[in-house]
Amino acid sequence: MQFFKKRKLTNYISKKISQGLYYTLFTTVVYLVYIYPFYCLSHLYLGTNLFDFWSIPITVLVAFLIVLFFRTEVVVWPLKSFVYWGLGIGFISLWIFSLGLLVSMTSNIDSHLIGIACTIILSFTLIYGSYNGNRVVLKELAIPSSKIDQEIQFVFISDTHLGSNSEKHLIKIKELLDRTDFEFIVIGGDFFDSSSYRLETLNLIKHLARPILFITGNHEYYLKDYDSMLKKLSEFGIKILDNVAVQFGGLNIIGVDEGQNIERQKDVIKQHKEEGKFNIAVVHKPFLWARDFSDADLTLAGHTHNGQIIPFNLFVRLQTRFLYGLYQGAESWLYVSCGSGCWGPRLRLGSQNEIVLVKLLPKMSK
Repeated sequence: MQFFKKRKLTNYISKKISQGLYYTLFTTVVYLVYIYPFYCLSHLYLGTNLFDFWSIPITVLVAFLIVLFFRTEVVVWPLKSFVYWGLGIGFISLWIFSLGLLVSMTSNIDSHLIGIACTIILSFTLIYGSYNGNRVVLKELAIPSSKIDQEIQFVFISDTHLGSNSEKHLIKIKELLDRTDFEFIVIGGDFFDSSSYRLETLNLIKHLARPILFITGNHEYYLKDYDSMLKKLSEFGIKILDNVAVQFGGLNIIGVDEGQNIERQKDVIKQHKEEGKFNIAVVHKPFLWARDFSDADLTLAGHTHNGQIIPFNLFVRLQTRFLYGLYQGAESWLYVSCGSGCWGPRLRLGSQNEIVLVKLLPKMSK
């Protein structure tokens, strides 16, 4: 009995230490992204301190607002704009002003001039990032295979984040699809990320009159009423591939549900693989793929956004080496899309919103 009491106490202490480390790290990040850039700019312009007493309660207040936004149903646009745009602007400002501070400390250049230069660089960076985050490009991807008898073209869309992105963004995607020749659409998860998004806008893609296949991403599962939203997708001609496969023109398309661990996802692909057919596995995250993973001829994934805003891509690469683009193994291919929409701030630096036109081409066997 004494042993179990000690073990329970140890687990309790360990849990509290983990929580303390998490909140310490979270508060530190909030300070660095939302507070520090302003103090850094003030230091460059006016010579003020980089840290003072008031930065503590301000950081706590901002952290509270962020938690309020993500853990409750509070979706008022001023709070949403503050959290999302503050995240994007603050992250970019952190690197620009930190470099400016380093130049100020290691050179004889007047800090006021450095502050002006940093402000100008930030302004142009935000203008370009906003422009790039609001446009959508078409990327063509050619995959040859001896299992393909004739050319097949389809569209792969991932991480549209409807909710963070408005109906206008979906209209841009629809207009691009109107000018593209393809046979069906595959949606690789994170299609929407807000319970308040009006699903009626999906009539835009329903009117394309092509088959639409869909798998879930992590953001669909964050929604309180995700079950009811997913059930409504069929009203707009969207077929959910929930650990099932469909055949289309000689292709075997396997949809892998996001709400399960990687080993279960691999099992789903193995169970639904069809010998002799070109097998396409559609997953949200690319983590299950490895260079010896050949149960699917082509794996389509998203989630990473290619970091969305440099140098955040460096942190994403710590999680997976399959950050963006086409990867080839011995007997299989992986394509990781950077997504057709932004998450959070509509800013992109070093990445772009894309929809992917996949061309499967015949290839003679050796």
